[in-house]
Amino acid sequence: MAGLYSAKLMDYFRRPRNQRRLQRPSFVREGVNPLCGDRVRIEVLVDSEVVREAAFTANACALCVAAASVMTELVQNAPLDEVDTLTVDDLLRVLEARVPPARLNCIRLPLTVLHSGLHLYRKEHGLPTGERAAAVAAVVLAAGSARRFGAQKLLLPFGGSTVIRTVVETLLRSTVQYVAVVVGHQAETMRSALEGLALLWVENHEPERGLSSSLAAGLRALPPNVGAALVVLGDQPTLDPGVVDRLVQRWRVCGRPVVAPRYRGVRGHPVLFSRETFADLAQLRGDVGAREYLAARPAEIELVDVPLPPPPDLDTPGDYELLLRRLRQTS
Repeated sequence: MAGLYSAKLMDYFRRPRNQRRLQRPSFVREGVNPLCGDRVRIEVLVDSEVVREAAFTANACALCVAAASVMTELVQNAPLDEVDTLTVDDLLRVLEARVPPARLNCIRLPLTVLHSGLHLYRKEHGLPTGERAAAVAAVVLAAGSARRFGAQKLLLPFGGSTVIRTVVETLLRSTVQYVAVVVGHQAETMRSALEGLALLWVENHEPERGLSSSLAAGLRALPPNVGAALVVLGDQPTLDPGVVDRLVQRWRVCGRPVVAPRYRGVRGHPVLFSRETFADLAQLRGDVGAREYLAARPAEIELVDVPLPPPPDLDTPGDYELLLRRLRQTS
């Protein structure tokens, strides 16, 4: 594949396909990327559950315009079920571009707007709704003071980076559409450690109230098109992006309120929560995160078996040193 601004991508930007308004669209949907200000409007004409026409207008960067251009071209005369399955990777293949994680939201925005509009169209016309229309966000809990550890463990070196940056970059390589980082103690230092990454910044002004307060703050900050949130601990730098993708995919298939990994028979993190659970999660109190919610509703949990050991928490300096030793032994 070519680089970021490939010849194909620049062609779709300079000579955009379908950049216009439709006379009688079946639905119109607008969206904005809160991270950079890109704004896009998608218009679609549907007939007999087939997209007959798709068009867009945008005030956005080259990546976003090119993505909207190729996306509206791909969905012409496609059945709605096929449009539901269109992914960012499909757009990138046509554009022949290699886009870093920090810029993927620029490519993703038109697709998220299209899927959101299609989701509402299905509901209004009594058609089966495709859960693929709903975006998935990751909420990284990084507001704690790490009293038990004795230092800010999230800023410790790890694999040529830091613990928290490793976690966030793992999520940016996954299929989640947004990554929200909830900060509290040492917020400015945390921002510096994550400089240059495309994130939603959330500040918990009462981090002393525990994990539940950070969880509530993160959920409140998510865009309205988010249908589920993956709750991620900031001190698990060995999190596997493949596990994240499996949780998201299982949720899209099963639609259960909660989807969690089961590592060799033991339930672990991260845990994905559907939007229908957000109100109850926001009522939790204390430093237990969503543990109480999960304990009270075991029947709502869909488990995904993972043939790996769970990613370890870094609760103490001993945990950190043990993890570093293990990494040195396997490198």
